[in-house]
Amino acid sequence: MRSAVERGSQAEPPAEMLEAAQLVHAGAQILNQGDAGKALEHWAEAERIFPACAATWKFLKELKIKAGLQISKEGIKKEAWEEVIATSTRVLETDASNLEALDLRRYAWYRLGSLDHHLADTKRSLAIAPDVEKHNGLLFKLNFLPETTPESLFEEARNWDRLYAQPLAESILPHTNSRVGNRRLKVGYVSPDLYHHPIMKFLPPVFELHDRVGFEIFVYDIGTKRDSFTEYVRQSVEHFVELPADKEAIARRVRADSIDILIDLAGHSMAAEGLLAFALKPAPVQATWLGCMATTGMAAMDYFIGDANMPCPGTDHLFSEKVLRLPRVQSVYRPVGEHEVAAPPCLANGYLTFGCFNSKTKITRAMVQAWSVILHLHQGSKLLLKSWGLDNEGAQSELKAWFAEDAIGLDRILFEGHSLPSEYLGAWNKVDIALDPFPYNGGSTTLDALWMGVPVVSLTGRLGVSCAGVSLMPPLGLPVARTFEEYVSIAVLLGNKVVAAPKSRAQLRQAMQRSAVMDEAGLVRALEDGYREMWRGWCLG
Repeated sequence: MRSAVERGSQAEPPAEMLEAAQLVHAGAQILNQGDAGKALEHWAEAERIFPACAATWKFLKELKIKAGLQISKEGIKKEAWEEVIATSTRVLETDASNLEALDLRRYAWYRLGSLDHHLADTKRSLAIAPDVEKHNGLLFKLNFLPETTPESLFEEARNWDRLYAQPLAESILPHTNSRVGNRRLKVGYVSPDLYHHPIMKFLPPVFELHDRVGFEIFVYDIGTKRDSFTEYVRQSVEHFVELPADKEAIARRVRADSIDILIDLAGHSMAAEGLLAFALKPAPVQATWLGCMATTGMAAMDYFIGDANMPCPGTDHLFSEKVLRLPRVQSVYRPVGEHEVAAPPCLANGYLTFGCFNSKTKITRAMVQAWSVILHLHQGSKLLLKSWGLDNEGAQSELKAWFAEDAIGLDRILFEGHSLPSEYLGAWNKVDIALDPFPYNGGSTTLDALWMGVPVVSLTGRLGVSCAGVSLMPPLGLPVARTFEEYVSIAVLLGNKVVAAPKSRAQLRQAMQRSAVMDEAGLVRALEDGYREMWRGWCLG
């Protein structure tokens, strides 16, 4: 076979390469259909015909099968993902643009909980080949990184809009909605999360209490998970529509229903196809609220609904949307399940138990360092980390290494996986003080802790996701930290208070019940006033 130089740089690729590539592609399709053995036969033939083209792909596909087969009921085998990372890295050392290797490695990093490595490979992959869904996931996950700023997040969100949303602008049709400011408005809510999801601690009161004289409510369920919560929503609204996460299908139905105001309830945490329905501007007024405390970056999204503290004052210009600040906290909380407040566990244990029930993805190295200082200052205290997957050795390993580096004995770190909904709230009775993560504060998790009478230590910042605590804590008489030093000091202060005032847990629940965060009617009226303000703005052109 002649060399590439002999053939010339513009020559057609050899027939053997094309045939091998076709076999590799066919093998991938067969693998997706579940026949791993047949797929391997195709790749073996591709390797025989043209080894240089097929060998790498075959090996990586075999590795993907192997890693997948090692996911058991006990969880992911840490060694399997480490092998994926090592092998993919070797491939990338000789073939830096191999997207298959990059995607395998970025997925393995994510399964091991190494978000910074996962996002670094995601950016590298996007630089080689733009991909709307990868980019969409990147925008959501950037909120978890301490180095992310409102400026950098806005820039990346606008880039996503430029690449994928703005090209759809030429398909936007004129709106024929009646420009009457005080008529009954059709309001549509779009969500993929209408099942037992944290957002269901916020949405039911809104659907129940909307003024049916002034507003006709439509809910568009674009998710794939449905349960008793889904049925509850279905019974609470006038129009409940199940749709695929397909931008064209969603936009067509919204226009057919003549929606006046369309509300996004997930932002970049939903599938890109769902969010891109808003790029087609099926409703004259569109807003994002509640699901993702960050700008969408979309020129077609008119409003971001927040409150006095979220987004962080001074960052409004870093939102593509106009920020509408409600005159109260921007959501309302309804606990799921009934559990009584218990006495602080330190009274029986003889030591303090700190706790964080947030996703491991939210736990950064800097956060662990702060928690380690707190544990050193409270001799004998323990830390309970509880969330999906944290009963798995693979998910625990990085956290254990960090605490060991900070000279915290691993007997002081307790791990638990998820609980059944009926048991989850009761698990807070094991905790004396909750430690909120940073930069991505807890949302429903923080409210769950407060409802169970557990004081929360929270650190605020400039990102929207860092502003949950500053809206929730002060009305309940709890301080909010603005530096890591203050965070540690507040934890020490609350630790001393819990021991000295054991009745404070019951008092904290009472304060919750009196606060705006449980004023369901007040939130709905404020929201409806906001909708009217948005609508009058459109009517006036």
